Order: sequence, then C-alpha cells, then structure tokens
Amino acid sequence: MTTPPPDIHADAIDPLRYVVTFNLFAAVAGCIFFTLAAALTYAMFAPVVPSALMLPWAIGTSLLLTVWAIIDIVVLVRKPQAAERVAIWAPFSQFILVSTAIIVVSCVWLFMPYADGQVQLLMTIFITAFVPTQILASPENATVNAGGASVVLGSTALFFAFQESEYGGRIALFLFAYGSVMVLLAFVISRLIGNVLSARRKSDETALALEAALAEVAEERDAKTRFIAAASHDLGQPLQAANLFFSQHLRAKDAGQRENAADGVRRAFASAEQLLSHMLNHLRLEADAVDPQMAVVSVADTIKRNSALLTPLAEDAGIDLRTVPSHHYLFTDKALLDRALSNLIDNAIRHSGAKRLLVGARNSPSETLRLWVVDDGVGVGAADAKRIFDDYYRGSDSKARSSSGFGLGLSSVRRISELLGGRTGIEPRWRKGVAFYLELPATLPAGLPRRRNNP
Repeated sequence: MTTPPPDIHADAIDPLRYVVTFNLFAAVAGCIFFTLAAALTYAMFAPVVPSALMLPWAIGTSLLLTVWAIIDIVVLVRKPQAAERVAIWAPFSQFILVSTAIIVVSCVWLFMPYADGQVQLLMTIFITAFVPTQILASPENATVNAGGASVVLGSTALFFAFQESEYGGRIALFLFAYGSVMVLLAFVISRLIGNVLSARRKSDETALALEAALAEVAEERDAKTRFIAAASHDLGQPLQAANLFFSQHLRAKDAGQRENAADGVRRAFASAEQLLSHMLNHLRLEADAVDPQMAVVSVADTIKRNSALLTPLAEDAGIDLRTVPSHHYLFTDKALLDRALSNLIDNAIRHSGAKRLLVGARNSPSETLRLWVVDDGVGVGAADAKRIFDDYYRGSDSKARSSSGFGLGLSSVRRISELLGGRTGIEPRWRKGVAFYLELPATLPAGLPRRRNNP
C-alpha cells in the first residue's frame, strides 16, 4: 500500500488545521476591531470619567491588546504546524475571550453612569457588535462565547433596566432578546463548523483510502503482469526441453539413448505439470474457491509425510533434512495443511542455500500451534521479509539453482493459513538462517484430549 506524502495528506485529514487557520485571521480582525473600539471608548469617556477609573482601564486594555497582537504576529511569521498552533491558540483564545468580556463589562458599570444618553447608546452599539465579532473570532469555544455573550449583554441590559429613562426598559428587553440569540448563535456556529470539518475530514479520508486502493490495484496489476511474463518464460522452459528431448528420441540410434530421451521428456512434462498445478492451486485460493474439509489431523503424520516426500530433493541439494517428534493434533484441512507445509519445506530447500533443515511443531500463546521450518542458510533480508509472503514475489537473496517458479509458494502458504484461521510469518529473533512458521488454532473438538510434546 502506498503511503501519501505527509506534507500533503497529514494536514488534509486534521480538522484542527482548518479551525486554527480560520481562527488566526479572525483573531487578527478581532484584534483590530477591538483596538478601534477601545480607542473610541477612551475618546468618548475620558472627558467625563475620573482618571482614577479611566487610567487603570486604559493600561489594562493596552497590555491585553499588545499581547494579543504579539501572539498574532508570531503565529503569522512562524507559520507553525497545526498541532503547535492549536497548542498556542486554543488556551490563548479562551484567555482573550474572558479578558475582553471583563473589559467590556467594566466599561458598562464604571463608565456609562458618567455618560449622557447619546454616548450610552453609542457604547451599546459597540457592545452589540462586539459579541458576534468574538463568536466569529473563536467559533469552536461555544461555551466560553455563550458565557461571554450572557455576561456582556446581560450586564448591559441590567444597566439600562435600572436607568430611569424613557427607553431604558425597552433597550434592556432588546438586549436580553439579542443576548439569547447570540448564545444560540454561539452553539449553532460551533456545531455547523464541527459538521463541516467532520465532513471535510471524512472526504479527505475517503480520498486517501481511494488513493491507497488505486495504488494497491496498480501494484496488483503490475504483479500479475510480472506473473504472466514469468509464466510464459517458466512454462516455456520445460516445454522447450520436452521438444529437444523428443527430437533426441527420434534421432536416437539405440534403445539406451531413446530411453534417456524419453525420461527427459517425462521430467520436462512433470516440471510443467508442477508449475501449472501451483498456479491453478494459487488462483483457486485467490478466488476463494477452496472449501476446507475440517477433520482431526495428526501433526506428527503431517510432518513425517511431507518431509519424506521432499527428502530426495533435500539430499540432491546437499541439505540434511530432520524432523522433531510431535504428539499434537489439529482440527484442520489435511490436504491444505500438507500443501502449506510442503511449500515451506520446498521453499527452504530451493532458496535457502542451507546445510541443515529442521521441521517441527511447538505450542504458542493464545491457544495456537506453530509448525516450524528452520534452516541455517543465507536468511531473508529486511526488504524481502516485508514482502516475502506477497503474491508473485521472488526474494532477492534466493540461492535457488534455477529461477523457475512463479513466486506463489509462500503466498499460497499465507492464503492457506488465513483460510484455516491462522497466520504465517518469520521469527525475527532467528539469526542463523530463517525460521518460517505456520500458526494455526489448536482448539480441538470436545472429547479429544490435548496432547503435548515429549519433554
């Protein structure tokens, strides 16, 4: 499976990237708006509000705006990754929301009692504009936004409710209603943005999954192309050999030469038949056209039978093939187990370059049994180990005397193990060659006791 470049796709599936990017520019706009509003507020109230009240408010507001601007500039210049920006902006945005709400509420109760009706009305316009600006600046902080809107607009409404003026009660009623709408708006916007981001994330994840699927299909297509090329080449070799032996048989002048040529024809056709059998068996597994016939199988008999069949091939390769006695039983498909184990042994004989080969079985965790095929050959490289059980894959470190074969032996073992409810793999701790294992469920039907290896 192809992994997409992290600089493109890692951010693409992270919704925090969109939240923070949106908040950053909204925060800059909010900082500018609040700076202008603070300057106008100071200009309106400075002539009428005592300096003892006005000066601390101005200093506190200036410090807050300075910190706000510095953080915005740092984020704009550094352009940090999404996680870092969230770590910086998320707590800071909440601090800004709370601080600005406190500043606005202080204006209501400290400054507005000194102002006339026109200035109070103008300040009320600033406050009603302030609340939606804060919501847009940090839409994901729904609870803080709703609390700020309630406190700011509620305080202003209470101020007008206690004013002995003709329009005080009406303004208070309007502010209460407007505050309720702003509280609802804070949660609605947060939910809408969450839904949009969730949809965007699912869309990006689907795009990544599609890209991975297309890459997998392309890889499978390339593998099958290589398989067809290998099939044409490998099947051609024994058929060409059969043709040559047949020609020798026709030209032979004595019975001995004819018999040797006929034997060559038989061996060539046997090789072609074996290749075709491997290919057809694998294609049946690949098409899920194999129905396991489950029965109680003796592991000892399975090891003995398959080792005996392949001992002549091992002796011809100069390999000492030995087995470990076993008293285990499995509830599995006998024919499929034979095929998987024989493929592992055959693979070790043909490709390991080993001098010794050991076949045995041992209990493993999780109620499973592992059948082992261990050799002291060249081993399997790290690159090959990751793909050694893939379809049509041929290892680069193979010591095979012939390059014939489709690369289906180990992939068939993998498919058989999965069909039988198990798995196959390589023991990474074995350093003196390679240790392949076939792991299958060791649970037996009721009535048949579990047996253990001899000590």
